[in-house]
Amino acid sequence: MRPELPVTEAYLSRAPSSVMTGIKSVANPCMIYKVGIHTSKYWLGESLDTSRCPIEEHRKPVFDVLRINHYWSRSLEDLKTKIRRNDASTPVPRDAERHFNFEKSLNRETDDTIVPIARAIYGAASGRAEEAAIPLNKVASSH
Repeated sequence: MRPELPVTEAYLSRAPSSVMTGIKSVANPCMIYKVGIHTSKYWLGESLDTSRCPIEEHRKPVFDVLRINHYWSRSLEDLKTKIRRNDASTPVPRDAERHFNFEKSLNRETDDTIVPIARAIYGAASGRAEEAAIPLNKVASSH
């Protein structure tokens, strides 16, 4: 069952960086000539991390300035639906056992970095600046 919280507060777990299998780039779409699922092909240059180093498949990701944690599945029900739907990038059917085993390796670390930022943005957009002042441990009990 999915929690009744904003995505930025409901899904605060991520995989340890040691098991991360890829990254998603933030890019200017005008600079891309071929879009990919995790990486794209650029008219000039390549994907860089925040230190301006090329992103390499097997190097530990850099989280220092920008991070977007992408949940792999929101719930086991959603994962079952995802498996039945098959993969968008290949015609090969999904292997349910592989996906459930992979799911076990994820969501081991809590990462609430986005919470105060999202609350500040939400508070400014809604005119309720006090939203940014709610402590994280009070969120679950107030919703």
